[in-house]
Amino acid sequence: MLDALAYQSALKFQSAGNHAEARKVYAQILARNPKHFESHAQLALIDFAQGRLQDALKANDRALKLRPDVAGLHKNHGTFQMELGRYKDAAASFERAARLDARDAQARNNLGGAFSKLGRLQEALASIDAAIALAPDYAKAHADRAMVLARLGRLGDDQRVLVMTCHAELEVQVRAGRPAGGAHGAQGLTLFDPLALAHV
Repeated sequence: MLDALAYQSALKFQSAGNHAEARKVYAQILARNPKHFESHAQLALIDFAQGRLQDALKANDRALKLRPDVAGLHKNHGTFQMELGRYKDAAASFERAARLDARDAQARNNLGGAFSKLGRLQEALASIDAAIALAPDYAKAHADRAMVLARLGRLGDDQRVLVMTCHAELEVQVRAGRPAGGAHGAQGLTLFDPLALAHV
C-alpha cells in the first residue's frame, strides 16, 4: 500500500514536470522494493525527457528484466533506440511489443517507421496498414503511410492532399498539447499506471 501511494505521488510530480521530486520518490520506492518495475520504467521516461538516452535505455532494461511480458516496455525501448538511430534494434523491440499486444496500433505504426528507416518499405507499408486496420482514426499512421507510398512512387494527387491534411492536424494537436492521433501519441512512450497494469 505504501509503495502504491508513493507511486501515485511520483506520477503526479512527473506529470507536472517536477522530475527531481518524481525521481526522488521512485528511488525511495526502489530502495524498499527493487523489483517495482513501474518505477524503473518511469525513471527511463524521465531520463528520456531530459535527453539522457543511454540512461533511459539502462533503466528500461532493468524494468524489462523484471517484466519481459509487458508490451509497453518493449515499445518504449524501441522508441529510445529510434532516437539513437539504432533502427534494427528498434524494429525488433516494436515487433516484440506487437506480438505481446495484438491490439496495439501504435506499436505496429512504430514498427513501420523503423522498417522505413531501414529501407524495408514494403514491410513498412504492411505494418502501417495493420496499425490503421486496428485504429482507422490514427492520423499519424495515415500520414506515415502516405510518406512510405511517396518513397515507393505510389502516391497520387488525392493522397498528397491527405498527407498535408494529416500533418496539419498533427501540428494543431501538438501545439495544443494533445497527443497526436487520439490515444496513439506521436512519440510512442507508455506512462505506466499501476491500475492499468493490475491485469497484466
